[in-house]
Amino acid sequence: MSASPLLVRTEGAEVGIRSRIVPGLDSSVSVFILDQASEIVFNGDAGNTSASRPSRRYGVEWTNNYRPTQWIAVDGDVALTHARFRGYDSDQAALYASLAGYPEAQIGNAAGNYIPNAPAMVASAGITIGEKTGPFGGLRWRYLGASPLTEDNAFRSPPISVFNGRFGYRFDNGWSIQLDALNLFNSKTNQITYAYGSLIKTDNLYKLCFPVQVAPAAVCQNGVMDSVLHPIEPLAVRLTIAGTF
Repeated sequence: MSASPLLVRTEGAEVGIRSRIVPGLDSSVSVFILDQASEIVFNGDAGNTSASRPSRRYGVEWTNNYRPTQWIAVDGDVALTHARFRGYDSDQAALYASLAGYPEAQIGNAAGNYIPNAPAMVASAGITIGEKTGPFGGLRWRYLGASPLTEDNAFRSPPISVFNGRFGYRFDNGWSIQLDALNLFNSKTNQITYAYGSLIKTDNLYKLCFPVQVAPAAVCQNGVMDSVLHPIEPLAVRLTIAGTF
């Protein structure tokens, strides 16, 4: 099947169950499946998205919201997803074949069914304390599991685990002051990671392409696949003073 550039057919199904047996706890679990006629993939090199091959996702999601008292709220969510392209990518296989004899250019370009930047696990949890007035605070955790960066899964992004904290005070006159700590534990990871081909002077293939091209045009145009990343911002503190009128 060929990729569709605009509107595509999407079919899905979901079934689940919700429970409120435990006082104050709203918990639900569901399983789902989603078929898309064309997957939208982000191209980090060009900075835009493009329509790609058909895909299928299926998995399970568990959602929980717990309020033991009026001034404490706890929530936690986790989703496990199996995401793959459907069919065979003949164009990618042809590109891989055109790079034969240059293994440095071939790595990460083999045909496969992994969807780039589709994590297998996403989770979040948090606790919030406080009432309409008086002291308040909270702690939130966000997690993105490792994900493939290329269709053949040769390059993968690291998992992301970040905590954010908040503490403040709400006055009965509508004013409030709060202190936020972003990346509370100063996690060392990547905010986002992509993989695409390029050529820099330290690559062995560079001298085969510049200043005189010796390697085939496909090799020089493809370059060497590597990870391109944006590191997560370090610990930052933000003070906010706000008022309502």
